[in-house]
Amino acid sequence: MRNTIHYHISRIVNKVTNAIIQLRNRHIKMPTTARGIQEKQSAFYTIANFPSVIGTIDCTHVKIQSPGGDDAELFRNRKSYFSINCQTISGPNLKVQNVVARWPGSTHDSAIFTNSRVCQEFESGIYGQALLLGDNGYPLKNYLITSYLNPGTPAQERFNKSQIKTRNTVERQYGVIKRRFPALAMGLRIKLERACNVIIACCILHNICVDFGEDVPPTPDELDEDTLNRRIQDGQIENQTLDFGSVAIDRRSLITQNYF
Repeated sequence: MRNTIHYHISRIVNKVTNAIIQLRNRHIKMPTTARGIQEKQSAFYTIANFPSVIGTIDCTHVKIQSPGGDDAELFRNRKSYFSINCQTISGPNLKVQNVVARWPGSTHDSAIFTNSRVCQEFESGIYGQALLLGDNGYPLKNYLITSYLNPGTPAQERFNKSQIKTRNTVERQYGVIKRRFPALAMGLRIKLERACNVIIACCILHNICVDFGEDVPPTPDELDEDTLNRRIQDGQIENQTLDFGSVAIDRRSLITQNYF
């Protein structure tokens, strides 16, 4: 009887998940029109006066059971548990504008971005001069701006403060989504393909909640937002020194033009 009930519940969850992900293109999308891009840039600017931003990017780990097979260990992350490393781009209101949920937990954040469609879109110039903000796990590009690892001037310190405060939207997004859908915080005990679909479905439902003004779930155990985010993000890679090469001038230009 128990196995029969579990089987039927699993089928229902799978059917509902598949129905929800059919709504992906309607509810998860980057701005593409000039007006849409400008609206996102204006909204991000009100956070910490960082110009031209249309999204903030990061990855978070969703715990899964071992997928089995020869490639199972690829899903073991640096915290030694099996996971899917999920990339999202957040909007200023914490909506998911882009999601990639298929890479093993051992995959580097920057590798996920480099192999994503949205990276190719930025490389091809679809978004014009618009910017993404990321942490120092990502390479500095003319469209992907990271903070200074060792700010040496007051202007660079102001730059970092603005960049980090604006970039915090994606970290807050993960906190809200994982509170709305605790299974993403506690772990998914379903087949790998279904787990990927569930993550995307949760992102869609999260966006619908934002659109309808649903209350943000309270932080458990009375944790403050920053503490919760640090715990949720405990699988993130450390900052590391990167070779910025000739593109570093794009970041410095905001400093040399006395913007910060």
